[in-house]
Amino acid sequence: EVITAIGGNTKNFVQSASDIPRAVASGQVALGGAIDFYAWTQIAQAGADKVGFAMPRGLTVVNTDSIGILKGAPNAAAARAFVEYVLTDGQKLWYLKAGSAGGPVKYDLFRMPVRKSLYEEYGSQSPVTTNPFTWGESLKYDAELGTARYEALNDLIGAVIVDSHDELVSAWKTAIKSGDPQKALAALAKPPVTEDELTELAKTQMADPVVRNERISKWINAAREKYKKLAQ
Repeated sequence: EVITAIGGNTKNFVQSASDIPRAVASGQVALGGAIDFYAWTQIAQAGADKVGFAMPRGLTVVNTDSIGILKGAPNAAAARAFVEYVLTDGQKLWYLKAGSAGGPVKYDLFRMPVRKSLYEEYGSQSPVTTNPFTWGESLKYDAELGTARYEALNDLIGAVIVDSHDELVSAWKTAIKSGDPQKALAALAKPPVTEDELTELAKTQMADPVVRNERISKWINAAREKYKKLAQ
């Protein structure tokens, strides 16, 4: 229901996540989802009096970036040295203000380091105001389940929200005019498959490109027809 309502209110879908904060700052849209450092970068450019950023408690995923060395890397020693740097002095590049000792030369990067000690030692010198170690209310994310159905869920959302957007917007406008959009939302947001069915599809049929495309086409047609009926 949340994703359907967001889709119904959305002006358009952008190609890059970094486009969203710029669209907000320029006044093209009122509100948009963004990764923290994209938002903080835009706030620094446009001014905090024009653009704000919030991470809803209990609804925001706070996670780490990954780093590793490929098995059989031809320059393993150099790779290990780079990883060692990223996890030690390189952490300051993410966190400190541009021009400060150990920080970036020209631009603030607005990234949260993975080392807890940096927040305690350099917190007053950083443009980043969030400490993930004390924040404590991140959304609980099931990585195993998310990985298992990632592609299938993307296909489903793409079919019923993105590819059927015009029809969804029309139906959502009708729901708002009815005076009770929450009542209409249940019908608008009812998916063509259950959670268990989607998870099973992700394991079996969706791996076949022909079957996958047929399924996506079926979802799009059904969604468009449903939205048209609800709009009437």
